Amino acid sequence: MLGGDLMVAQRQADGITWRAADYFSTGFQRPTLDTMQNVTLLSAAVVGNATYVELQRPLDPCGDEQDRPVLYDTMQTVVFAHGRTASLSYHGPENRGSLQLRLNPAPSRAAAQAATPSGGALEVYDLRMPNFTVPTDETSYQCVNLELPYALSKQHIYKWAPLITSPLLHHYVIYACNRPPASVGVAYECLYNAKPMGCMRFWMGWAPGIGETFAPEEAALPFGGAGGLRYVTLEMHYSNYEGISGQVDSSGVRLSYSSVLKKYDMAVLELGSEAIAIPPGSSWSTKAVPCPSECTSRWLTQPTTVVGSFYHMHALGRSMITRHVRAGVELPPLGQRDYFDFNFQSQVEVPFNARTLLPGDTLVTQCNYSGAGRSSTTMYGPSSLDEMCYNFMYYYPAVKDFEKCTEVYPNVVTCSSVETYWSTPEGPAGFRKALTVSTHALRGQGQGSGGRGRRRMKTAAGGRDHRSTLVPHAVPPYN
Repeated sequence: MLGGDLMVAQRQADGITWRAADYFSTGFQRPTLDTMQNVTLLSAAVVGNATYVELQRPLDPCGDEQDRPVLYDTMQTVVFAHGRTASLSYHGPENRGSLQLRLNPAPSRAAAQAATPSGGALEVYDLRMPNFTVPTDETSYQCVNLELPYALSKQHIYKWAPLITSPLLHHYVIYACNRPPASVGVAYECLYNAKPMGCMRFWMGWAPGIGETFAPEEAALPFGGAGGLRYVTLEMHYSNYEGISGQVDSSGVRLSYSSVLKKYDMAVLELGSEAIAIPPGSSWSTKAVPCPSECTSRWLTQPTTVVGSFYHMHALGRSMITRHVRAGVELPPLGQRDYFDFNFQSQVEVPFNARTLLPGDTLVTQCNYSGAGRSSTTMYGPSSLDEMCYNFMYYYPAVKDFEKCTEVYPNVVTCSSVETYWSTPEGPAGFRKALTVSTHALRGQGQGSGGRGRRRMKTAAGGRDHRSTLVPHAVPPYN
């Protein structure tokens, strides 16, 4: 259990008495006893085929680095395993599970977590691949443009759940379309053939470990109504290392929605980097990318609530965090993954005391990798053998065009809508070329002394102002 803080209850040889112990694990290995034992067994019983155990431990480990805090009113991942032997041993795939729990909920949380809106039941709609035969290629990207259920008035999505039918599915991403695509319902290759222009904005996604996702109490993703979202692109990444043929896939997502609206619309801000180069054989390599204060000052006009982060890296990813800085003071992070495992991902809910984003705040997304076992530099790319560094951050109230604050070229961060970035002449390559600034130029604007260089760039296409910010990567270590 990679990064697990474990409470273990064991029935003793006499079949009557029980004992409890505090363990931790930093890898896929036998757990280790904590130096500080702070788990108390309150009760235990076996009734029929069920085992009941009641354990107690502090919410805050108070400096015990082998324990993890139970956060206030925050969804956290809980894994469990069970066995029949007297000693700890590998549980196998059948005797384990995981779930998302709010272990320390606010008093009002129970009412807020109702599965259906007041005044009506949820409608259900599936977005799926159309019984597609997976290619035998090692890596393939296949897309299908889909229409959302027709709605004259705005709808809010209360929850969404993955529908997975193929073991070859590496992950999927659903992009929102700003305009109707040319074709709907027909699968097409989209690693080398681009998705439709206007269908580039991250909406939701799935990777191993992600289950049903609920919208927060106050906000939800909208669609429908006058000028509202009507079409999406479902992008599937298949990894078929063994060249299996004849595998048919109809994976997708099930949306549960209602015309009963929450208070706010929710949106997604893309953070991270597309300028990745991980040295071969390196035990630790860090990529830290600021979304600078100039960007949040430009788009935000009021306090904004950050809901959760969908962190995404590939096989070399080890840990990830989005740090939060206000007026030079570092605040609690907007969620983190201390132990990243691609095969076990989920949305990280932002802790209760760290959910407010203000104009002028700086967000630093940091991805940590290990290049051990690689013989060449690992670059950014779509293949499972390439790497990524993304945090798709859900927030509300939604702000039009506050969508992409990512490093698109070394030391160049774009602060724009996704469509603005992709519609630049010559596409992203042209955007990066237009914004290339030498290291000497950056130093001349104060990088060497801890200052920040900033330059407003315009393209030939109508003089559009991308307001990209040039920033150094020398960010202070997280404390």
